[in-house]
Amino acid sequence: MKCVGWIVCAVFCILVVSFGFAQTQVIELKLAQWDPPQTMVAQFTQRMVDMINEKARGRLKITPYFGETLIKQPEHYRATQLGVVDIAYFGPTAPGSPVLLGRIISLPFLGLTSHEMVTDVYKKLFNESPELRAEYKGLKVMGIFGIPGDNFHMTKKLIRIPSDAKGIKIIALGGPRAEFLKEIGASPVTIPVGEWYTSLERGLVEGLFFLNPVLSVFKLEDLFKYHTIVNASFGLNMWIFNEQKWNSLPPDLQNIIIEGMEWRVKEIHKFDKNEDIRIIEYAKSKGHTVYYPTEEEMKLWREVAKPIHYKWIEEMESKGLPARKVYNRLQRIIKEYRS
Repeated sequence: MKCVGWIVCAVFCILVVSFGFAQTQVIELKLAQWDPPQTMVAQFTQRMVDMINEKARGRLKITPYFGETLIKQPEHYRATQLGVVDIAYFGPTAPGSPVLLGRIISLPFLGLTSHEMVTDVYKKLFNESPELRAEYKGLKVMGIFGIPGDNFHMTKKLIRIPSDAKGIKIIALGGPRAEFLKEIGASPVTIPVGEWYTSLERGLVEGLFFLNPVLSVFKLEDLFKYHTIVNASFGLNMWIFNEQKWNSLPPDLQNIIIEGMEWRVKEIHKFDKNEDIRIIEYAKSKGHTVYYPTEEEMKLWREVAKPIHYKWIEEMESKGLPARKVYNRLQRIIKEYRS
């Protein structure tokens, strides 16, 4: 009987130790972000990761990979679906993005007025649109945040109305921006960000159509003499999480990750707003022309954007996607938000 008792005790101890080991086993996750580690957006991510890891108390460890060191930017969507990485930075209009309906938020002059509004509107549209969510099969979407609107930054000529841009070579990053520039008669140029400075400095291109804060990121502030503030279209970024991996996490760890990502959204919003203001003030201090179109001029900008909306709807509908339904839903959400 004593022998049996010792065996039972030994088995019990082994089970307790095994259970304890299982409970303390660290869940490791890989996170990919294309921005270089020295950029402010990457630094916010690092702080977010540190915060999540600390709150997880040793049960979870997220390792970030910045500057395309693990995967290239065009691979972010597919690599996350396949589980090559667990979490990735992503935007509907980013290179390599297969998302189509989700690009609707970047159509020019939709009536959006701030990146905070973009965040709220897109989240509501996403929640109300199964068609939109279907584009993220195998993925969990979180940490959605809008980025500031696109404006004209020019080296030689001030642009007041759409026709002023005719024939001018302007850098445009992403399909929707390039399409808009084509519509107003400009010549969009797509080149790697590492070549922006030298191309502008040498006069190979005469302008950039992008959000204000990017000027400081790539040290471009002193190259431009004219800035036209139209907030034509807004970008959007988010985090995509491999759905199978996400579902395998305990609920409390899921909550810690969501809280960390929402913290980053708020911090990015504050930073972008302050940086947007700072860039304009810096431009004025250097004697640059910062131009805000009149209401009559803004009507011209909105009018030239309408055909782009119609073309997008027709193109998506031709692919069998319910673009008009999603577009009308977006217009309703924008109207409700502004009221």
